Amino acid sequence: ECTVLALKDEEYNAMVSYHYNTKYIKVLWVDQLVVEEKSRNKGYAKILMDEIKKIAKDEECVRIELCCWSFNDNAMEMYKHLGYTTQRTILELEI
Repeated sequence: ECTVLALKDEEYNAMVSYHYNTKYIKVLWVDQLVVEEKSRNKGYAKILMDEIKKIAKDEECVRIELCCWSFNDNAMEMYKHLGYTTQRTILELEI
């Protein structure tokens, strides 16, 4: 199950999709957060992530989880600003 929230300011400019992982505990998993380039740094991501937090609380989730590419400095900074912390690091070796 995946749900999408979108913000519209004349046209759709930001969206977040999420689902619940209930294997061991109930976790709201953010699949994707997208803000159009021209709409960045205007608070849309914060609005959507605040709504995600509200939904997670209403649904009695234990936490919110998401992945972010390590090279995406702007996104990493934004998530840290919103209170998210690093839970784990995934390493890879390309073959």
